[in-house]
Amino acid sequence: LDYMVVIYLYFPEESEIQEHEIYSVIRHPAYLGGVLLGIAGLFFRFSVYSIFLGILVFFVFRLQIWKEEKELIERFGEGYNEFKKKVPALLVRPNKIRAYFRFLRKH
Repeated sequence: LDYMVVIYLYFPEESEIQEHEIYSVIRHPAYLGGVLLGIAGLFFRFSVYSIFLGILVFFVFRLQIWKEEKELIERFGEGYNEFKKKVPALLVRPNKIRAYFRFLRKH
């Protein structure tokens, strides 16, 4: 398990907004991975079902992010709103592409 998940779930008073490494590029890297897998499946098969599944995966993750971020705003308040303004949820900004691939190469 990711260390931050353990801290977030079991020690909520000790959790804090993470703005380093991958979290400086994207707010929800695990969901981005799922969306990229959905897109890969879409291009691999390119059938009506894969298109539907790719779109469904994207919207399910967006719904989950919406629910999760309501809780994060409750927990972290205005600090999380500022973080949301600086870092996108699922799309890597063009000026951060190098940092994203640098992180992937490193890990």
